[in-house]
Amino acid sequence: MSYRFSIIKREYEDKAIIAFIDLLGTRKLYTSLPTEVQANHVLNVLLGEFDMKFSEYFSAEEIRENFDVSIFADSIVISERLTTSKLIERLVDFLLDYQEDILINNKSSSRAILMKDSFFSFKITDATTESILGSKYTNISLCGGKGVRFADKCLKGLPIGVY
Repeated sequence: MSYRFSIIKREYEDKAIIAFIDLLGTRKLYTSLPTEVQANHVLNVLLGEFDMKFSEYFSAEEIRENFDVSIFADSIVISERLTTSKLIERLVDFLLDYQEDILINNKSSSRAILMKDSFFSFKITDATTESILGSKYTNISLCGGKGVRFADKCLKGLPIGVY
């Protein structure tokens, strides 16, 4: 049997440093606003604000090579791929600043946790046109591990903050 897609192993790590961000209030957003407004809000907060704030704490070179980032639903998972100077300090500062920014400017809140645990991530490439994975309408975000599960579980029910 031939393969219909290729996988790039982005990360397998038993002691990965993981920053997990959970955007809060999306359930309310999804029930009260038109779909286009919902999508634009999540797009701006999750992608736009995240991208701008992250670049204030890390150089373009570090961003290009040092991190594995997976974004799914209303969550962002950041893990270090290559050693980054003062990583913990800079990640905590970024998480606090990002949280403050989205709260003040977008009236959204979030919870974040920084931890060390197992993490894996894949990028799927070169899918054949016969594969559903090769469709331009297929979006793939595949990451996991005990760390992602633990982070999500730990944050449930907590108030906004960086833990």
